[in-house]
Amino acid sequence: MTQTSIFDACPEAEFFGRAELVGSLVERAASTDRLEPGLLLVGRRWRGKTEVLKRVHAALFFEGSTVAPVYLRPGPFGSAGVLAGEFLKELTRQYLAFRLRDAGLAAGALPLARLESMLASDDPAGLGEFLARHRDA
Repeated sequence: MTQTSIFDACPEAEFFGRAELVGSLVERAASTDRLEPGLLLVGRRWRGKTEVLKRVHAALFFEGSTVAPVYLRPGPFGSAGVLAGEFLKELTRQYLAFRLRDAGLAAGALPLARLESMLASDDPAGLGEFLARHRDA
């Protein structure tokens, strides 16, 4: 699989002038010497935010050695509960994809119950317990 087939980015010829931004975001996310807070990328419609994040995510997945999930949610999200559930599902899916170095998992959509069962055998971050608390709430 190629980066564009997994992360569905636009062709390189149509995406230009953002290499420095992508590089700085990749560097920030991959930093192991300090814990970085989350980053919220906002802007007007059709400015390239989604394409920037797709490239950051692909670079982190294919070139990085750490787990660095990227949550990408364009548009309205409904209720806070729905957003929280979607965020946790996506975080878990990406965490597992990075840990297992499974590009298919990075691009796929699995139910949360399946993701939780995958965590059962290997969960050094304690994400399974966090998901259980969310489900109970």
